[in-house]
Amino acid sequence: MLWAIWLAALGAGRLCCGAPGLVNGRFLDVPVFLVNLDAATASLARMRARICPLLAAGVCAHRVAAVTPAAIKTAGLTFMAPRSHAQRIEIAISLSHLRAAARARSLYPRASEVLVMEDDQHFGLLSLRRAAHNVWPGARGGLAAFASRLPANWTLVQLQTLARVPFLGQLHSAWTEAGRPVALSMEVAESRPRGCAPELHRCCAQHNSMGTGAYLLSRSGLELIHGWWPLSEAVTHRTDDARGGDESGGGEPWNGRSGGSGDGDRLIVSLVEPRACWSLPEAGCVPPPPPAGAANDSTAGLLRAISGEPRGGWRKLKPQLVADHCLIRPDLYGPPVTVREAQVQWAKRVPRETAGVRAAWRPYVATPPIVLGERADDWAAEEAGRLHATGAWLRLVLERGERFATGWWREVGLGS
Repeated sequence: MLWAIWLAALGAGRLCCGAPGLVNGRFLDVPVFLVNLDAATASLARMRARICPLLAAGVCAHRVAAVTPAAIKTAGLTFMAPRSHAQRIEIAISLSHLRAAARARSLYPRASEVLVMEDDQHFGLLSLRRAAHNVWPGARGGLAAFASRLPANWTLVQLQTLARVPFLGQLHSAWTEAGRPVALSMEVAESRPRGCAPELHRCCAQHNSMGTGAYLLSRSGLELIHGWWPLSEAVTHRTDDARGGDESGGGEPWNGRSGGSGDGDRLIVSLVEPRACWSLPEAGCVPPPPPAGAANDSTAGLLRAISGEPRGGWRKLKPQLVADHCLIRPDLYGPPVTVREAQVQWAKRVPRETAGVRAAWRPYVATPPIVLGERADDWAAEEAGRLHATGAWLRLVLERGERFATGWWREVGLGS
């Protein structure tokens, strides 16, 4: 029976599945969803070679075709009017991750957790993690065991963190003080500018634990995303090519291509109610304007700069749909609302209310990080169409972050 299920899963267009009869203990023991551009064939081959050997028996990995910047104007987000290619890339990445979450919810409605990855990640820390399993319980088992050690209310956990070394050091110190848990709240990685009073820390918070390279979503996290970002499903009748592992066939509403450039390609994901996070000040963080002629209080001035309320009034209303911000930290930048809702709030000077989303959305970051991002010099030269940039800043952050994470795991392995 297990073999029949496994073969049926492969026939439905999955990237790969763990063969029945495998010995338990494989790291990838939760469903995996890989975001990958149609043109990035070399990346797909690399990720297949990395993911498939780590899959537990009966567990499958799925490829989710990434949305391209050229396709976003058909996704119901024309109100965002991105002015630069970089902005269009950010929106395309965000839509790609929303698509992965919707697909995970559709295929695995009862899964406790799923893994979403981009195609420039690797598992170079796993050998150090395995070496530490005798001295640190957090290193034992696969991702399901990792998730079982998380707080009960978690919704998202970053496994790969894109952060500068000072903030990784901030995480490490908090990890030690907290008794070396497997993950910490993303609030721990926030920073605040000088001059922010302790009672206003929530208003001054700037998150530094960036990256959507690899993260776990809980069942409640998938439901929240579905509620905030409802997607429409359109069936395309294009026949998949011989690459395999693209979108599921077998009559599922997800078969077909996304964001491609060939004849018959069309975007099959769009937002039913286009939403974004907006440049509205947060409730409780907007100080009253100073009396005419009065000296400007430093804390109030700082809050005006952070909340976007200059002395003359609220700043221009702007939408934001960035995976590193709005998608993984709606508790800080949200809640996501429609353009009409944002316009009404702005016109009536109603700040955005974050209490509800903060209570529901609980993002964490793995401590230490478990997955690493590929450095730009490791990317295939022929893949000029990759979504991510290859700037020097990103290369340095990845290199230094990898060194820090490696040292962190070695420290864990020594039991110190």
